[in-house]
Amino acid sequence: MIPAALGVYRQSVVGTSDMRDVGSVFVAWMNAPDGVPLKALQGVLGWQQTLVGGLRWSLEGYYKRLSGIPVPIWRAVAQFTTDLGRADGEVYGADLRVEYTSPRFYGFLGYGYSWTLYEASQAEFGTWFGEPVQSYHPPHDRRNQVNAVGSLDIGEFRASARWQFGSGLPFTRPLGFDEAFDYARDLHDPHTEVGTTRLVLDKPLTGRLPMVHRLDVSLEREFDVSFGKLLVQAGVVNAYDRKNMFYYDLFTGRRLDQLPLAPYASVTLRNR
Repeated sequence: MIPAALGVYRQSVVGTSDMRDVGSVFVAWMNAPDGVPLKALQGVLGWQQTLVGGLRWSLEGYYKRLSGIPVPIWRAVAQFTTDLGRADGEVYGADLRVEYTSPRFYGFLGYGYSWTLYEASQAEFGTWFGEPVQSYHPPHDRRNQVNAVGSLDIGEFRASARWQFGSGLPFTRPLGFDEAFDYARDLHDPHTEVGTTRLVLDKPLTGRLPMVHRLDVSLEREFDVSFGKLLVQAGVVNAYDRKNMFYYDLFTGRRLDQLPLAPYASVTLRNR
């Protein structure tokens, strides 16, 4: 089977995040500037095939041409802003999936490659870098991603494992700190006064965070009871205790990681 699609899409809502923080999960959602939506031309072409013995695979490639993307106005000094500019973008990539199903075993392996580039024109770029137009990879540009899932029925039990890998996401690197004075309001003497400490940033999103990967395993069994089905499950999140970064504050150097090795148990009741 050969799936294919081509379309023009528009989106009127945009999310913006704080450029001061690496790995920030806080997103402010708002309408696109001036009510003009993002426009995207997207094309997808793929191939799906079922082989003998419960094995099937698929390959899909895609290309997107984006115009009028609302993006935060960049400033060399780190600060949260809801002021938005516009950028154009190009995205392409591919997804490969292999799946195997049998009466007692299920396996899935997926690999995704993605490349995303934005190009924006802002006056602040010209002031700091001498060029008003800058190209950069946005924060969601994860180049490589792998997912592997397997489950095996052993008597009345089902053992499952899931491994996931992602290459590093872009972030804006800090250049350092300085002490700033606001001379628009008053005169200051730098020999006797201390200004406001501020973080000065490099060009937007030129750094890459470390890769992330994690293994989760579980064992479960289902019991029939008079009022339904009882599912008992035990497992471990992050089985080899990988330190994957969740959040990093550029101001303080404080890093927070995702869950360490974490065992768990659960009981779920399902009505008939």
